[in-house]
Amino acid sequence: MSKIFKVCDGIQDCPNGSDEKSCNCTWSSSCPVLLPNGKLKCIEPSQICNGFIDCPAGEDENNCMKCSADSAFKCKNQTKCIPPTAKCDGRNDCLDGSDEEDCTSDECAIHPFPMYLCSNRRNCVRKTEACSPFSTCPNRTVDDERYCSNFLDSEVFKTIL
Repeated sequence: MSKIFKVCDGIQDCPNGSDEKSCNCTWSSSCPVLLPNGKLKCIEPSQICNGFIDCPAGEDENNCMKCSADSAFKCKNQTKCIPPTAKCDGRNDCLDGSDEEDCTSDECAIHPFPMYLCSNRRNCVRKTEACSPFSTCPNRTVDDERYCSNFLDSEVFKTIL
């Protein structure tokens, strides 16, 4: 029985190297599928660990991390779960930064320190970083500055000093 998953995996398994010829996958796939016509079908990275079996042997869903209730957020492009309080906290806890994307004002509000939602409606930033000489919202927006007058007069800011 042939091992389809050994085709186009970057390792020459056949003596003549035919398992690595005509590989047109531009990224490392967990299961390039050899179709009856001899062509390869590659699955997209987004199809790995997405809950649907796309590979003949289901290897695209093997070794996928499931997050427990106290680690409710799974990073998009890695097998890592983080606690809900680490999502939208202004720090990248996921290597791909997915924990700081698509934030809501509700997610900004759950943190023990004051946060605000940038105008891109995707990122939370600590209010302690408001009015800094450097913008902390993406794309160098001036969102921080709209909170300056309210924040500098707040009790939170006075206790930080």
